[in-house]
Amino acid sequence: MIPLMVWLVRIPQHEAQATSLVLMLAPIGLPGVWVYARNGGGLPWLALGGVAAASCAGPTMVPFWRCGSAAPACARALPG
Repeated sequence: MIPLMVWLVRIPQHEAQATSLVLMLAPIGLPGVWVYARNGGGLPWLALGGVAAASCAGPTMVPFWRCGSAAPACARALPG
């Protein structure tokens, strides 16, 4: 799947790998969560809320990292 995305769609390899991982998340991860919730007596909602909040807030902070005090470190990690 990754070589086809790189060759046919002409996207960089890292983006193709990320796309592949995202596409595998729902069919593999969600049934696992469902089974855990049914057999484990529930889900850790506080932890899940923190992960969800960080997943939403993190990408919005990237432009500030590039311009803020951490700009030299982020310039190496986030080129462009």
